[in-house]
Amino acid sequence: MNIPRDTRLVRILKGLPDGSGARLPVRDRDMTTIGFMSVFDSFRLANNKLVKTMAAARTRFGEFFLTQFSVTYENKKSWLRDAVLHNDRKILFIVETDGGKIVGQDGITLLDGESFMLDGTMRWERGGHSSLFERTGIERACIGFGLFGRCRCVVNIFKDNKFAVLNIESSGFVVRGEYALSRTERDGRVIFEVAENPECANTDKKLVEYEMCRNDFADRYGAFIDSPCWEGIV
Repeated sequence: MNIPRDTRLVRILKGLPDGSGARLPVRDRDMTTIGFMSVFDSFRLANNKLVKTMAAARTRFGEFFLTQFSVTYENKKSWLRDAVLHNDRKILFIVETDGGKIVGQDGITLLDGESFMLDGTMRWERGGHSSLFERTGIERACIGFGLFGRCRCVVNIFKDNKFAVLNIESSGFVVRGEYALSRTERDGRVIFEVAENPECANTDKKLVEYEMCRNDFADRYGAFIDSPCWEGIV
């Protein structure tokens, strides 16, 4: 069977069908390793303590997501299995300090066309380099541009998420659009969606879309393109 290149690369990084996911370095401006991004794999899925931690973190930081609800161990494990591990468009990374302590997660999703999205960011433990989560964004962007050959990187953030906004703007992303949101409640979930007509928005919250193109990334982070974090793995 002829497997598409992107699918093959995603599965290699995840260690599928029965191996371990890749462990990729996170580097500072001087290319010194300050932490790691471990690709979520079947062994992580079997780690009940980790899954429980991720479920609790998703509930605790739910205000930063478009869909907000109380996440249980069961539905978190199902989501990790179906929407992450068996999804050939999404990669979830477990973020570790340079000493190996797990402090959070990050993600990347391949979109239709020539774009990809940085998503799923949560820091649920203290520790590690002060710029760790800023630099994971750079490494993930490099993966999207360099490994998957996409032309445009997108990040969607609530406007009032000041820490995330600071990180993404300091990394060189620029605002592409700002959108009014509508808030609804369905089946115990609070759901924010972009309002078709801004005048009909029923909440003051705004969603900001940031973007960076491949040429701008290469100009700013050429060293990462030349020495990619996945070198020797795929």
